[in-house]
Amino acid sequence: MADIVVVPANVIAGANAKKETKKMAAGATGLQGKVVYKNTNTDLLLAQADAAATAEIAGVLLNAASPGQPAEIITEGDLNPGVAVVPGTYYVLSAAAAGGIAPIADLASTELARGIGFATTTSNIYVQINNNGGIVP
Repeated sequence: MADIVVVPANVIAGANAKKETKKMAAGATGLQGKVVYKNTNTDLLLAQADAAATAEIAGVLLNAASPGQPAEIITEGDLNPGVAVVPGTYYVLSAAAAGGIAPIADLASTELARGIGFATTTSNIYVQINNNGGIVP
């Protein structure tokens, strides 16, 4: 398997979604469905599971945002990623592409396991961020 190919225009948060609004960091641009982390100023940047500094998930973007613009993120609850997902599969932060979402089986040795959530249907991931995963042996 590979990273899911999120369709930004189709990303929708469920009614039960917990959300936060932050701003994108200088030099950062993100689209709906991209996973982000907070820098030391609590501004958002695209997360990636191949380095500890970029692997602490803050949430998943719900709107497109450029540097300094407000960015709404989902931190928990139902998320339609705008693409088919496999029910029962646990999705994690990708190490292959910044901001990407991948099935947990795609993580390779030395990558950081940072959980996004389980797919509950073919069009829903229940987001429940888990930053406690270690390095894949």
